[in-house]
Parts: sequence; structure tokens; C-alpha cells
Amino acid sequence: MKKLGVGLLLILFALGQAGWAQLVNPAQKKAEQVKKLEIIEPTSIKLNRTEVYVFYNSALLTPSREGYKLVATIHPENATNKNVIWESSDPTVVEVSKDGYLTPNKLGSAVITATAQANGIKAQCRVYVQRRNHPFGNTISNLNNWGYLAVQNDWIYFANPSDNMTLYKMKLDGSQKQKLRNANFRAACINVIGNQIYYLANSAWVHKIDIYGENFDVLNPTLMAIFVLAAPGRVFHLSQRPNSGYGIYYVETEGMNRNVLDWNVRLSIWRIAGFSDWFVFADVRGNIYYIHKINNTEWSEPDKIYEEGKMNFGLEILTPGGPYEGAAIPNYVYLIDHKSNAIVKVGPILDKKTRKSEVLFRGPIQQPIEGLAEAEDWLFYSTENVLSKIKKDGTQNQIIDNHLPAGQHFLFPVRTGNNPNDLWIYVYTLDADKKFSLFKIRHDGMDKANL
Repeated sequence: MKKLGVGLLLILFALGQAGWAQLVNPAQKKAEQVKKLEIIEPTSIKLNRTEVYVFYNSALLTPSREGYKLVATIHPENATNKNVIWESSDPTVVEVSKDGYLTPNKLGSAVITATAQANGIKAQCRVYVQRRNHPFGNTISNLNNWGYLAVQNDWIYFANPSDNMTLYKMKLDGSQKQKLRNANFRAACINVIGNQIYYLANSAWVHKIDIYGENFDVLNPTLMAIFVLAAPGRVFHLSQRPNSGYGIYYVETEGMNRNVLDWNVRLSIWRIAGFSDWFVFADVRGNIYYIHKINNTEWSEPDKIYEEGKMNFGLEILTPGGPYEGAAIPNYVYLIDHKSNAIVKVGPILDKKTRKSEVLFRGPIQQPIEGLAEAEDWLFYSTENVLSKIKKDGTQNQIIDNHLPAGQHFLFPVRTGNNPNDLWIYVYTLDADKKFSLFKIRHDGMDKANL
């Protein structure tokens, strides 16, 4: 025992004072190790967007708030503290949550600041709160011309003929033209609601993508579609029923609760306009019908509005109290009667007693009317090589351009400003080789530009 004690003393003496302290005080040793850990400060913070559009409409009976989630990225990836503090310059316009979600409160703009908690470095994003202008994701006139173009506030969303009709966007003045990434398919039936775009891709699939080209999804992966109409909360599409032609299916905007509208009426439908409680639609023969809900489970019998018109009809919609789906009601249908080569106005749709058909214009049979589009007080129409316009009351019928390219024409009126002349017609032409081209022309014919 005496030899063992002497040896232990020699070992402790060799360790020295520091070794002795670590041996007899492990907590002190751990504390000294923690002090030596390196704290890595953030060197930069970046937001996924520097400009964002969110949407709010105070005219809705139930306020519609369509927000967006900002994402902050801190570098380096191994920064010790990557927490972010969010702040809005004006929460009365747009609020921001602790995880970056934007909630619009009124029209206007505000700056959102993301601050690194560790050292206070910042990144900012300008947020614009705008109004969603239409009760649908596009005008019915545009959609029934295959919806190659849609407008929301300052932006045009369109199928670009120079890039295989894939989805692009640009400002109303033609600037900031850009392809939406992840949108790599031919686009038609383009619908824009808030910051979401719903469209028919490659003439088959209902695609969803946001207005920045992010958050791509397919809403009908197992059911091919031929037409798409988006409304708040639901996306309607025409797909083939098992034994009875094409019917109206729907899916919620988040991709849930797929279903079919069952009217017990076996009509093959090729164009639609409407919500969950009424529809105006055209069948394969060009017959146009109106149908509405009687109660929660029953629908009225389809009421034939017109027989054997062309399917690209325009529908004028009344939105008393603002663009709210419960208040939006169909008013007049504008169509082409291909037998008599006439533009016809039919309505009022809801009042069968006073409803009537009125011929606004009848053209020569050798120059068949092809395209038809409605906007504001005007109807725009095309023949083989002539673009014209006529007032909805049948007056002021006049030629806009008489040098249209050869082929089939699809017309899309676009208002670019508040002046009367700030109304342009975007004209797609599908030629004999199945190739598209696009130009725009002012409604008075004074300016024209290829796109």
C-alpha cells in the first residue's frame, strides 16, 4: 500500500496543476471546451423573391385573401444561429407571420424585411396587394377561344408561339417578358386566380403553377381533359365520361376532392362557363344551354338558349356588389350562327319570357365569320383575312385590319390603360402547317406589332 501511494503521488505531480484540476473537476474541463467552440456568424440573407403580388378583394361578401409564403435563406449553411425576424412596413396593408406567410388586408404596397437574429443583417421584398378582377380565372370569351392568353392587373400570361406555345408572362407594355420555369408544355385554357395559374397542358392535363413559375402540380393525373375553367376554390374541367361523351368534372384548387357534376342529362359538353350553382355550356353540335341548381341535390333541366351556333361563344356576366361567385350571374350570350353566317346576341339568359335572339351582323356566306371575342362595349370578329369590330348593340361595324395572316384566328382583347384607345387585340393565327403566330393591333387599327 505504501508503494502504491507513493506512485500515485508521482503521477499527480507529473500531471501538474492543470492536469490535477481537470482530473478532480470535470465540469471545469467541459466549460473550457465550450468556450473554445467557434460561433459562425451569418454573412448574407436572401429572400426567394424581391417583388411579390398578393390579392385581396374587399367587395366580396366573405373577404378573399390570397397570400404568399416568403422564404429566407441564410449563408453560410453552417451559421450558428439561422433564426429570422419578419417585419412589415405597413401591417394594415399586408401582415407577415413568424414563418414568412403574407396576409393581405387592403389594396396598396408595403416592404417586408427579414432580419437575421444573430447579427441584424437584412433582406427586403416589396409586396403589392392587388384586386382579383374577374369572377373566373379568365374571361369566358378568352377561354372559349382556347384561352391562349389571360390578363391579371399589370401582367399578361400567354402561350408563346416562339417557344412551342409554352407559358410566358410579360407586363402590359410588353416589358419583362419571361418564361415561367417548370412550364415546359404547350399551354391552353390559361386561368389566373390570385397568384395561381391553372391551364391545360399538352391538350390533356390540368396543370397548376404559381405566377413565379414555382410550386408546380398536376390536378388530374388520371383523367385527361379537353377544357379548363377555374373559379375561386374549384377548377372545372371537361373530361370523358365512361359511356356518355364529355362531362363536367371538378377538383379543389389544392388538388383535393375530385368529383363529377351529375345532372342525369347525357350531353357531350365542349365549352363551359359557370360556378357550382349555374352553368352556360355548349355541346358538340354548338347548341348552347343554361342550367342551374334548384336545391343542394337537384339541377334544372337544361334550357336550350340557342341551336347550332359555334362553340366559341362570349358570355356577358353581371357581378352586382363586386366579383363574388354567389352574385355573378349570366346576362347575354354572343355567338356565331354558322348557318346564316351571323353574329347573334341572345338574352337575358335568366328571363325566358323576355329572352330573344337578335342578329347584330350578317356577313356574306363566302366570307364565313370565324373568331369572336367580347370586351367592354365591343365585339371583335374575324373572317379569312379581315379583323373587324361592332358595338354590342349592333352599331359601328367597322374594319380594324384587312391583312390577317392566312389561317384560323383566335382573338384576345387586352386593355393596357385607362384611355379609350388603350384597348388592343392580340391575334393568334394557326396556319395550314399547324404553326402559331401572334401579333397585337390597337382596336382602331392605328398600331400593329408582331410578338
